[in-house]
Amino acid sequence: METRRVTFRLYPTKSQEKKLHYWRRMHKDLYNAALYNRKTQYQRLNHSVDYWEQQVRIVR
Repeated sequence: METRRVTFRLYPTKSQEKKLHYWRRMHKDLYNAALYNRKTQYQRLNHSVDYWEQQVRIVR
């Protein structure tokens, strides 16, 4: 099976650009918090945290 990649160029308005920037920043912060959680769990408790364990904890 061949994989193809398609790229679309966005031309957002100023308000859309602000929203996109906001969501990108929120995604970055969430990713960094999850990474920090994994590192500290391993350093303090010698317990490796995987993606699914983090998902369960976020939902609660």
